[in-house]
Amino acid sequence: MAAVDISSPAFSSDPAVRLFKLQRGGLTAMITNLGATVTSLTVPDARGQLRDVVLGFDTARPYQDGTSPYFGCVVGRVANRIAGAQFDLDGQVHHLTANDDPRPNTLHGGKVGFDKRIWRVVGKDEGSDAGPAAPPSASASAAAEEGAACNGTELHLALTSWDGEEGFPGRVEARVSYRLVGDGEMVIVMAAHAVDRDTPVSMAHHMYWNLGGHASGTVHDHVVRINASHYTPINANHIPTGEILPVAGSPFDFLSKEFPIGARMGEVAGGYDHNYVLHRTDAWSGGKAAEVLGGEKGEDGVTGEEGVKGAEGVTSGMEGPEGGRKEADETGKDGEAAAVVAGEKLFLAARVRHPETGILMTLSTNAPAMQFYTGNFLDGSVKGKGDTAYQQHAGFCLETQGFPNAVRSLYLG
Repeated sequence: MAAVDISSPAFSSDPAVRLFKLQRGGLTAMITNLGATVTSLTVPDARGQLRDVVLGFDTARPYQDGTSPYFGCVVGRVANRIAGAQFDLDGQVHHLTANDDPRPNTLHGGKVGFDKRIWRVVGKDEGSDAGPAAPPSASASAAAEEGAACNGTELHLALTSWDGEEGFPGRVEARVSYRLVGDGEMVIVMAAHAVDRDTPVSMAHHMYWNLGGHASGTVHDHVVRINASHYTPINANHIPTGEILPVAGSPFDFLSKEFPIGARMGEVAGGYDHNYVLHRTDAWSGGKAAEVLGGEKGEDGVTGEEGVKGAEGVTSGMEGPEGGRKEADETGKDGEAAAVVAGEKLFLAARVRHPETGILMTLSTNAPAMQFYTGNFLDGSVKGKGDTAYQQHAGFCLETQGFPNAVRSLYLG
């Protein structure tokens, strides 16, 4: 079945910006090639009512003009923060765009990162090392390729990041694939290939989730479990201090049992915005795979010709009013990966449930770490879908990733 291209002037007046609809079973995703962004993800709750569970916008402009705080997009070339907006590689200091005001860091790739670029729509089997030989002209800036292959359950996007963009060295060919599989499962695979020189690459997916529905208020009542016994504390500039501390006995412990997001948030200055060191097994249920609703990506550090690839799987389940649960596909057991995607084993990273709607989400990934963020910087000034004013803590993020600032930290590099 041909992909449903629902692009329209109401979404964007730029013909290069396209909007696609993917659907399988009860799961419907809206994805634009602007930033490879998921603008909407609709799932049925325990009573069959459809809920759009990700924050976003009705039009493309806020994603492009800096209004969006990275809603639903792919961030890169390097996700999270690079301290001081610079790094040393092979004896050369590279100065990057500082865009983490008032902190002097590079955040999510710089001012014009992967999230603000228009990605090419490509075929399923087209490699990420293929790309244009030179930067496109302004009039043809990464326009989608005509006749690109995709269908109603998958979409494949590619991007060329040129030498010098935001201060990063070398050309990189990046790719992201979205697939809806099974019963309520989304798989996201991200890959990057350094074409001509070593360069740091660490992409991440940045969906803001609210399982009560994007306009339902705060996520304080969402019950979370994170498959990590350690986290990396941060300094005043939100850069990891270099320590890796146990979560036990602290408000960062979501491993010993599940906790509502808001239960101990008052003990964490500013709210949760911390990196968790993920286990490579299912630590809390004896190796049994859990449910998931989306997915994300892989590795951090410096990549040369070998490139870097990450994969995630998300499946959704539902808990009914009596606590009964319909689970998504379960394929892992006895400490093995919850799934295998693009040759990569996926391990359980987190599980979130919303008691009122009965929606249950589980995230699996091959990434070593995950940023748990609770929308601390939302303040009601951002107006999203349906003119919804997104207040503080209106969404949470589970950003699977390489370690933050790894390009400058020997202990994590």
